[in-house]
Amino acid sequence: MPLNSPFEKVVTEEEIQALRALRSAQQGRTHPLVSVALHPGYGQYPDQIATNTCRALGHVLRKFPIWVRNLRGRLLDQEDWSAAESALAEIRACGALLEAGFPVSLGGKNLETGAQAEFHIKLDHQEVILEVWTRNLSKEQSAGIASQLERSSVTRVFEGQAVTSSEAAIAPFGSPDPKKPGDSILSNVISRIASIKASEHQAHAKKPFVVWVDLQSNESMLFDYSHQLQPLTCWHGAVSSGGYWYGLYGRKGDVILEGGGGMTRRNIMQHEGRYFQVMKHGDPTRVSAFIFSSPKTTALMENPEPANTISPSFRKRALNLPWFEMDLSLMNWSDGLVKEMVRIQREYIASVVAAMGFKGPR
Repeated sequence: MPLNSPFEKVVTEEEIQALRALRSAQQGRTHPLVSVALHPGYGQYPDQIATNTCRALGHVLRKFPIWVRNLRGRLLDQEDWSAAESALAEIRACGALLEAGFPVSLGGKNLETGAQAEFHIKLDHQEVILEVWTRNLSKEQSAGIASQLERSSVTRVFEGQAVTSSEAAIAPFGSPDPKKPGDSILSNVISRIASIKASEHQAHAKKPFVVWVDLQSNESMLFDYSHQLQPLTCWHGAVSSGGYWYGLYGRKGDVILEGGGGMTRRNIMQHEGRYFQVMKHGDPTRVSAFIFSSPKTTALMENPEPANTISPSFRKRALNLPWFEMDLSLMNWSDGLVKEMVRIQREYIASVVAAMGFKGPR
């Protein structure tokens, strides 16, 4: 099968076929690079994640061809598939930023910590440090998926052709621990978002720090979960808290609503959201904003009280990011706007919680 353009400029069909052959050894799991680089076949079209990746790669190849070549080792890694996942995430982030008109440069070292961020962006005489995060499954989770696929594998014959199918349940942010009180799929989403890049090694005390959250993976993040950016959602009468929103703006002791099966259950947030945390370096978080990038949604969520705020030009160019959703973003178009919007959203949540008969947040 041919490759999705422009991957033919980065890898060969033989290299992709070698990765494709790992599928049987991995009980049906597909290498991350194969899922975006290999064309699905005649009469078919690449999925949205592959399309986004190819679109980004085109921009990156024009600007940083040597950097892309240097990523080949990670992209083609047959042992550690998380290396390929993270390299693809960096390509998607860089390509999207370039498409939006950001003056991107490859990251340099933080002289305070020695850590190296992915990218730097200079706008309005201000340097923004941008780091990329992607949700890589642990070895235990990957092994569990492989085991489920193997156990559920069924082969049937249709019109003389053998067709094999299998299935696996995946909790992208971690499965709940039944021995841990209050642990749930939603609480794990909130906890994971709140702890992204928790060490903040790449951050600088005097410069804006933006974290690009890549939520695109054909194994762990196949679907678009952008509804999690909203404070609350409702489906068939069941109300749910937004995991991404709470991960940033939630407070310890807040009521979390978990909807499912037409019912709403109550839980309690056990920690502060990221923007209200004191980090390991002893100061409040240095993250100025998170950019969430899903297959069909991009949103920018700013810190209500950032140590270093991003510039107006940064916000304006963010509007040009692929799949950007202004209505899901929280941006400081004027001083203190996000702080006020979060205050109103928290009042809204408290009112809904009280109306449903649950004890409200502190």
